[in-house]
Amino acid sequence: MARRLVRALGIEGSDIDWQAVGPPPERSGRLLADTNDVSLIRVEEAIALTTDDSNSLHTLLGFAELKELVPLQPHGVLAMKEAYEQSQGEEVTHLARGVIRSSRAPHDDFKNFRKVHDHHVSISAPDPAIRTIWKQEPHTNGFAVNGELTHNHWQNQMTLFYKPNPGLPRITRAHIIAGPFVSKALESHGIRDGPDTPDLCVGVAKDSAFD
Repeated sequence: MARRLVRALGIEGSDIDWQAVGPPPERSGRLLADTNDVSLIRVEEAIALTTDDSNSLHTLLGFAELKELVPLQPHGVLAMKEAYEQSQGEEVTHLARGVIRSSRAPHDDFKNFRKVHDHHVSISAPDPAIRTIWKQEPHTNGFAVNGELTHNHWQNQMTLFYKPNPGLPRITRAHIIAGPFVSKALESHGIRDGPDTPDLCVGVAKDSAFD
């Protein structure tokens, strides 16, 4: 994400001392300790830090500006060995159902989003700011309510990945995506209208109730 942002801003990446720092609170700590000049941090941490008068940190680019510069952003995935996929299909399907449910719950209800926020975020932010973050996420497709396995999304992700890594072996979506498990999960949960509506929805009902 940081390298894509730098390219979008027209800055030479070779001029930067790149450092992989995490988890997110550690990146904030480096900024406060003045050992890093700039860092990508979570929105809620940026709000908390910039409203704290005890430091001199400033937000250079906010949520909307980042999305404008880098509309398609990298994200985490669930990965497993092929042997596990083949031998533990039922467990993988349960996991896919859980992931989709956990995406829809905070997407649909601020109370759920707030519970997740309070459990995982150690830095406090004002309640109106947290609500603003929640409103921004659905509008920018921050929740994969259908599991996001659409062909266009993954083709674009892989294209962006290979731009800075042209020498790596080429693979296709079919090599890395185990689609049947998400399809089975959507048979239980139903399909939502949205940008990650599956390309092929044969036999899957629209938005049925959760188990």
